[in-house]
Amino acid sequence: MSEHPGKTDAQAWDGLAIRPLHPADLDLICAHREAMFRESGRPADVLEQMADDAFAERKVSYTILHATAQATPLYAGLGWVATSEMARALHGNGNCP
Repeated sequence: MSEHPGKTDAQAWDGLAIRPLHPADLDLICAHREAMFRESGRPADVLEQMADDAFAERKVSYTILHATAQATPLYAGLGWVATSEMARALHGNGNCP
């Protein structure tokens, strides 16, 4: 049973959300795994396929993944390539995502 009211375990686990960044431009697809499911044995390729389907539907040609250090080797095995990115806190918030 899901810890998230109104969601199935798969929905809570997959956490796939599509959000417009700009009405006439890009989409942001946020995919995450709830901490309780990270080592549940469910394959990452299920989430990967959901994202790929959403990308194909929108004719997306380039994607960026923010993976935890633990998940990086897993996603490298699925074809993701490491890049360098930087972050900074805004509005006096000392925490970077």
